[in-house]
Amino acid sequence: MNICYLDSVMSNLPLENKGSLITIAGTNTCLGYLMAFKDRGVFDATHGKVDITPEDAAKHNAILDSASIKGLDETCQVGQGGVFYYNRHKNSVNTWLGTLISDKVQISPGGKVITFLRNGCQYRGLLRKNDDSFTFKRIS
Repeated sequence: MNICYLDSVMSNLPLENKGSLITIAGTNTCLGYLMAFKDRGVFDATHGKVDITPEDAAKHNAILDSASIKGLDETCQVGQGGVFYYNRHKNSVNTWLGTLISDKVQISPGGKVITFLRNGCQYRGLLRKNDDSFTFKRIS
């Protein structure tokens, strides 16, 4: 995945819940995973540079990671899904932070379809060349 950011552009989003799951003020939307760069600041893939400390970003990421897993386990219905990451070296599905989702993974002979199991549920997605992330849906 190739992501470019303009260092000089700071998102002027009004943010709430710093030190927890950071949300955009007045909405029911949280930021995605945040990347902190030592000399450049903290970035959100959708909104660019945001005014958040690296410590708040780390807390946010940990809570978002946990919430993604909880949502998968407790509320994901057939036809619903999300985004996870395929670790080719370990043949596993993980969150962006590397938390194991499943090591019960099958890849189609052509290498494009990924199927994984978690807690008795089956999920399927499509792998893209040169990209570890993939979208998936619950299929049973």
